[in-house]
Amino acid sequence: MIRKSLPWILLVAACVGAAAYSWQVFPEAFPIVNVELTMNRSAALDSARARAERLGLGPEAYSQAAAFRTDSETKRFVELEGGGTDALRRMMETGRYRPYQ
Repeated sequence: MIRKSLPWILLVAACVGAAAYSWQVFPEAFPIVNVELTMNRSAALDSARARAERLGLGPEAYSQAAAFRTDSETKRFVELEGGGTDALRRMMETGRYRPYQ
């Protein structure tokens, strides 16, 4: 074990510096897109049941499940090649594209 204090002081300073740097660049490294959910699970199941009945789909006795999906390939392409998360947000705001379903 190291008994001198200088290496420990340098190690702590390096850790604090790394933490400060991480705090500053985290939003750029891992951009977050806000998604407004307009339906909860029970509402989604009710909507699916009504649509299936209206269209005459499915068997008489059925089970239901709900899934939240992401079009990650297109989302990743737009984020990396099409202008970043700002471009993805603009696409979502205009309603031209919905990566989350």
